[in-house]
Amino acid sequence: MLKSFSKRRKYPIIFQKAQGDPEKFKKLEEAFEFLEKFLTGNAWVAGDKITIADYAIIASVSTAEVVGFHVNTYPNVAKYLAKARKELAGYEDINYAGCLEFKKLMDK
Repeated sequence: MLKSFSKRRKYPIIFQKAQGDPEKFKKLEEAFEFLEKFLTGNAWVAGDKITIADYAIIASVSTAEVVGFHVNTYPNVAKYLAKARKELAGYEDINYAGCLEFKKLMDK
């Protein structure tokens, strides 16, 4: 069910080149603002050590960046992303490679 829901939400934007919804973009900005505040004083999402939460969050952050969202507008998030690139096992091969494939779909 979740998979089909996700397809219905993303299909028009990816495959039909529909314009994104400004209200949903605003919600994305709000989520990044929340993450920016949440990362104040924390190296990782759940504290000072990498947890499974970081793998989940960084997938969304890096995907947003690859498709053009200005992550650098949020200094703590940008620092977090840079740290993740260096320290999360498999980031380049697993996560970032997938982000680039997703971008290819968006660019078609």
